[in-house]
Amino acid sequence: MKSGFKKLLTTDIKAIPHEYQVASFLLPVFLLLVTFISKHIHPFGDGALFTCDLYYQMAPILAELRHKILAGESLFFTWNIGMGTNFWPTIAYYAASPLNLLLLLFPQKNLYDGITLLILLRAGLSGLFFSLLIYKKDRKEGPWILALSTAYALCGYVMSYFWVVMWMDAIVLLPLIVLGLWKMITGEKPHLYIAALFLAIFSNFYIAFFLCIFLVLFAPLLYLEAQQKHVAKLKPLKAGLSFAGYSLLSAGLSGVLLVPTLAALTNTSAASDSVPWLSGLSFPFFDILQRFLLHADPVIRSGLPNVYCGVVIMILIPLYALCAKIPIWRRAVSLALSFFLYLSMSYPFLDFLWNGMHDTNQIPYRQAFLLPFLLLYMAADLFLNIEGTARSTVFFSSGAVLAYLVLLNRSGELIKNYWLIYGSAAFVIVYSVLLIRFCSGDRNRSFVEKLFLYTMIFELFFAAEFALSYIDKTEQLTYAPSYGTYAEEIAADLSESDGDQFYRTCMVPEL
Repeated sequence: MKSGFKKLLTTDIKAIPHEYQVASFLLPVFLLLVTFISKHIHPFGDGALFTCDLYYQMAPILAELRHKILAGESLFFTWNIGMGTNFWPTIAYYAASPLNLLLLLFPQKNLYDGITLLILLRAGLSGLFFSLLIYKKDRKEGPWILALSTAYALCGYVMSYFWVVMWMDAIVLLPLIVLGLWKMITGEKPHLYIAALFLAIFSNFYIAFFLCIFLVLFAPLLYLEAQQKHVAKLKPLKAGLSFAGYSLLSAGLSGVLLVPTLAALTNTSAASDSVPWLSGLSFPFFDILQRFLLHADPVIRSGLPNVYCGVVIMILIPLYALCAKIPIWRRAVSLALSFFLYLSMSYPFLDFLWNGMHDTNQIPYRQAFLLPFLLLYMAADLFLNIEGTARSTVFFSSGAVLAYLVLLNRSGELIKNYWLIYGSAAFVIVYSVLLIRFCSGDRNRSFVEKLFLYTMIFELFFAAEFALSYIDKTEQLTYAPSYGTYAEEIAADLSESDGDQFYRTCMVPEL
């Protein structure tokens, strides 16, 4: 037993090339699958992940798309929504992801199983692509990258909004888009950038809008990093023109969906929302820090952003700010961009601009996934340069986090639970011990790295369990056998009632 445990901590799986790349896909899938099994999600019970709008809107639209494809019906109009409606913009917003074609393999009555599979698949691809970004850019792989990629795949945004299935492709493709941009800057062909950005825009134009804004902000940082590492092959002007040109090309390739959809959007009720010019911050910086703690419950209706990506990030970011091996300009720009992303959620006017000058109806801070990505990207940069960091710096960073937990516990402004304060504190202490070993260049670094990975696996599993339990309690998951049970009977009764007549009725306000 003891020798087997030691082997687990100190050896690699040499039989599999790039085993950590493989694991970066499988580990998030495994952790999420175990969470689903614990909640008796079908086929491991009678539960289904249909909740909130997935139950009322997204799943029925996906079912309608599936029916139209299999029946060979037109995708441009449907009589099965309201009095009949243009279906093409509906596809563009709700169902354009190519991954949805996998639903054709599932019978109508098992649509919830197909959607569960897509949620698992997207989590796995998110972890894989984040790991691939670091490996291709820095030629590094190992337990700590696997830990960070899993944290990205199971971040608080994903665990809170996994049911908003049409947004998840953006989280999946963001690391791949950044990798494509890096390849373009370093002189490789832009094919990956064009393809990944096109897929993101095509899959959901709304969430891709956030990606495009972020890329404009992030691209200069990426270019300066490539220059510092002496791998940038394009001059600044050419790099900027290439970035703009290929981005427009990616958007243009999506024109078959974007143009008719933009025309339809001009007639929506949200097209004339008022601008919140004079507004203070929605929440202070002190408050958002609690969203990085264990058991930071999902926010769906209203509240603070879902930015959890591991308690360790609260230690790593101060270490990043103080890491002398990373050029000061890179640290300054990265931290400034992180703070701007915070302001873009906290300041209502900026949040309004991010959402295309529209107010959001519940599901707040929809651009929040960008902050976990950036922070984990910075954490990966730190791990590449962490050796030689003074132990006192780790003590300072960890001590600051523990002091914050003490203040939070005594603030009296938060409904606290055991895991939020004491569970987070326990993980902070464990991480600080491991990071001290990292910094000192421990000769058993492989052992320490694996302990770090297993600690993060343990934390992320608990976080996923807490999140799904909270959603089940507050929003309720679905009893699978009841969903769509009588759909065919109702459709048959309506057809019989209509007979040879066809009509629609609607209620309008009195004049």
